[in-house]
Amino acid sequence: MANPTPVKCPKCGTILDSRKSPCPACGYHGYIPMSDAQIKKIKLILYPIAIILAILAIVFIPRLFAS
Repeated sequence: MANPTPVKCPKCGTILDSRKSPCPACGYHGYIPMSDAQIKKIKLILYPIAIILAILAIVFIPRLFAS
């Protein structure tokens, strides 16, 4: 897996290596928003999964209730 994209601390602006660890400069450990690239990557994974699940539900749910 590739190294995560460095992020800026929202409190002091220090570049952080990880969103998970607190800022070494100011100690900030609150919410750090994801970058647009990270959001796009998640969408590229989740949208096709949601579409596949919707198609499967449309196909198989009527069969469950068929008598």
